[in-house]
Amino acid sequence: PTSRHRTGTAAFMALDLLSDVTLLPRYCYDLESFAWILLWCAFTLRFGGEEVPFDEQPAVVKKWIESTERESVEWAKSRLVLSRVNLPFASMATPMKSLKSTWIEPVVKKMRYTLLDRMKLNKLGPLPEGDFFTFAEFMKVLEPEVDDPVKALGFDP
Repeated sequence: PTSRHRTGTAAFMALDLLSDVTLLPRYCYDLESFAWILLWCAFTLRFGGEEVPFDEQPAVVKKWIESTERESVEWAKSRLVLSRVNLPFASMATPMKSLKSTWIEPVVKKMRYTLLDRMKLNKLGPLPEGDFFTFAEFMKVLEPEVDDPVKALGFDP
């Protein structure tokens, strides 16, 4: 909390945090970071701790992984999620392909709509209704058969 700059790995940071280093942490940013890690795993991770060699990774993924400049990372990540044309699903790591239709594609789709909604608002404040980066909305993708993920975890609201 005393740091005057943002800390973390830019490749996995929420887009809002990349564009505005003065923002305070919010749990929605942690969920977005998890989504970026999930996408990175989908294209670069083989089971057993092995990674797809960097030169074999899709170019659009390499662009947001290799840069250390926040603006470049933000642009590449936005392009990956917001462009329907550039999604390299055919290049997913083989062990992760089983998650394509159940997790990866739905996460990307929800990220796209949420990021577009946030761009329309162009301001911080309460999360827009239906924002994907809330626990309940995120769990609707990861565990669609669970009606109320908060109750399923035993939390008492």
